[in-house]
Amino acid sequence: MDAPRAAIKSMKKATHTTQRSTGTEVDVQVEYQQDRAVDNLQAESKIHRALNAKRRGDIFDESFEPSPKDLKDFSKPLEDKSPEVETLLHTALQSNILFRDLSEDQLQQILNALTSMSVAANTELIKQGDKGDVFYVVESGSFQFLVDGQLEGTCGKGNSFGELALLYNCPRAATVKSEKKAKVWCLERSTFRTVVSGTVAKKHAEIKKALRNVSILNSLNGDQISMVSDAVEKVHFKAGETIIRKGDVGNVFFMIKKGQVKCTRAGSRESSSDIILSEGDYFGERSLLKQEPRAANVIAITDVDCLVLDRETFHSLLGPLKDVLDSNLGMRVIGSIPLFAQLSNSERKKLMKALKEEKFPAGTTIIRQNEPGQKFFLIKEGVAKVTKSVGGVTGTTDVAELTTGDYFGEGSLLRDEPRAANVVATTDVTCLCMERQAFEKLLGPLQKIMKRDYDEREDQINEVVKEQQKLVEASLKLSDLTMLQTLGTGTFGRVKLVDCPKLNRTYALKILQKSQIVAYRQQNNVMNEKNILMSCDHPFIIRLYRTFKDKHSLYLLLELVLGGELFTLLHIRGGLLSNADSRFYAACVLDALEYLHNRHIVYRDLKPENLMIDRLGYIKVVDFGFAKVVEDKTYTLCGTPEYLAPELVLGKGHNKAVDCWAIGVLIFEMLTGASPFADPENNDHMVICRQIVRGKVDYPRKFPEQAKDLISRLLTRDAFQRLGCLKDGTAEIKAHPFFKKIDFNELQRKRVKAPWIPPIKDDLDTSNFDDYPEDEYVEAYKSDGTNWDANF
Repeated sequence: MDAPRAAIKSMKKATHTTQRSTGTEVDVQVEYQQDRAVDNLQAESKIHRALNAKRRGDIFDESFEPSPKDLKDFSKPLEDKSPEVETLLHTALQSNILFRDLSEDQLQQILNALTSMSVAANTELIKQGDKGDVFYVVESGSFQFLVDGQLEGTCGKGNSFGELALLYNCPRAATVKSEKKAKVWCLERSTFRTVVSGTVAKKHAEIKKALRNVSILNSLNGDQISMVSDAVEKVHFKAGETIIRKGDVGNVFFMIKKGQVKCTRAGSRESSSDIILSEGDYFGERSLLKQEPRAANVIAITDVDCLVLDRETFHSLLGPLKDVLDSNLGMRVIGSIPLFAQLSNSERKKLMKALKEEKFPAGTTIIRQNEPGQKFFLIKEGVAKVTKSVGGVTGTTDVAELTTGDYFGEGSLLRDEPRAANVVATTDVTCLCMERQAFEKLLGPLQKIMKRDYDEREDQINEVVKEQQKLVEASLKLSDLTMLQTLGTGTFGRVKLVDCPKLNRTYALKILQKSQIVAYRQQNNVMNEKNILMSCDHPFIIRLYRTFKDKHSLYLLLELVLGGELFTLLHIRGGLLSNADSRFYAACVLDALEYLHNRHIVYRDLKPENLMIDRLGYIKVVDFGFAKVVEDKTYTLCGTPEYLAPELVLGKGHNKAVDCWAIGVLIFEMLTGASPFADPENNDHMVICRQIVRGKVDYPRKFPEQAKDLISRLLTRDAFQRLGCLKDGTAEIKAHPFFKKIDFNELQRKRVKAPWIPPIKDDLDTSNFDDYPEDEYVEAYKSDGTNWDANF
């Protein structure tokens, strides 16, 4: 930071007391950061390291996935409240950052769920260090806030406290003691999560169901439906209100959630051609396809709630609907063609963009036998027949019939050879076509792509295959490993350097204590980590070779990465990274995340502490304890506070968009030495969360412009508008000018020079790691009877 440590401490102490005494949740760090002016990034980084060169721990809560059967009904108050008290509570909730974004329906459910408690004078309502799961609003009386026995502030009527307990099971930061007799209203974390996450999940499911019932959207895949559903908004119309007027240009699509509307072409309410639409029906869907005049009036018969989606938003998310439907068809077909088996998902998307539509009237010969061919065809609409002349016999023989989704001419992309048969349009036929020259300009010769895994990564793949084969043949046991030195520690255990004399190799062994896993209710996360790592094969992701278990612990035998953490390089060894160095490390991380996202895996714990550097200077993403396969959305809070996305903090449900947000935070931290939402003095998680939700990033004056533009697009509060979450996914991040100098193909093959090569003498050199005490204590585990680790 750009202020002396003493000045920061003094400023924060004074304003922090005010924050607690007023109960208005004043964001001290917001005011401080607004006044920050940074002239020299190197100086800023140096001071930050001196203040805060400390590894950050994770926060997490037990798994929570709302389902309709678990949702409680808070439509009626659990406890009666006078109008004055309800107004006081409503005001208090709205002033708190965790409730500010709730809908009126959600806020009312929270109000209904609040229950009262009387507190005697001189009573400790909260004790510092205890775990808590209750949030409080004060109706009467007053309370003191004590930290380590010292008075830090007071609060009274209309104030609230304890909101961090609504997010996760964390130790209380202060003791809260009543000064005199008081009355408070209480909200438990389980209730808060049920109302917020449950109602969001229910709404999300309803919108998706409604979208799937729209005929023109039938061909959208699950990811696309989920993306679109996040952009749908609720709009209310009063009875008699004209929703659509005939002749106006249409750009909005409507789905009726509640009420009835009348559609009439003449615009007359007495017209015999009126059509009545009600809940579950939709209208205006053609506006997603093209901009054309409305064909009818639509008038609300009753009060109507509609879910609406405008064409511009749809285009920003997925592109023009017609192109999306064509692309979906093409992606399905291309994925089934053996010739294209070596194409990555991003390469298939590139290929789809290059396909051009061509129309052939019925009776047209699309390709002719024995003529040279250089074009590939995919039938979008219509029927064609394949005919063939055999052995000089006059005429042709029908061989097959082709229809929508069928393809032909793929061999022409591989080599210049005559067509083997005729293809004739039986009906009018529309094809998506590509010439070999266009294909090669886009992706290079197909022959090279087909064998590139052998030509360009042969050594790497052979090494992996041999390694795996050795392990399989050896049938390693835990007793075959010799424990040498601790490389790192965590909540559930530690990582140790181990030697395997049988294979003459060293590995990293992650040891997890079952008792700790169960105590923190992390059984699902541990099993996810094992299953996901076993399925991954990427040069920038740590490799898991096999697992072991005994009565008290679980063990993961991992690839050994001896270059240390990026955190060490950034905060202890060298400090601030250059723009070019930051780009290199970010590119490695981005390529790994793209691999995971293509497999519907959300990582959720990106930070420099979880990025190791291998002996060639490249990144290895480690620690998959929070990784999870997510097809749609998930709702459990987990991660590192400074890297949490807003939707994680607010419990709105999240997906791979949280990783895109985290990339933005990572790049900012690499360039400045501090994450944009940090509270470097107190590491107050609630302060950090407020700053994340607020979303304003203060960039130092000399911050690189391209990096600033990229970070601002990644740190976009609405997940559905965030870069990396739109139609082209992470490919859009790779295409940003910040990464212009990165050849991702060369990077993945480790042919780009790394910024720093770690000094590693041999496979036992742990000089790039901190020293840890060799504590071998393992807490005894008594089985809970669920046999949760049976498949570990």
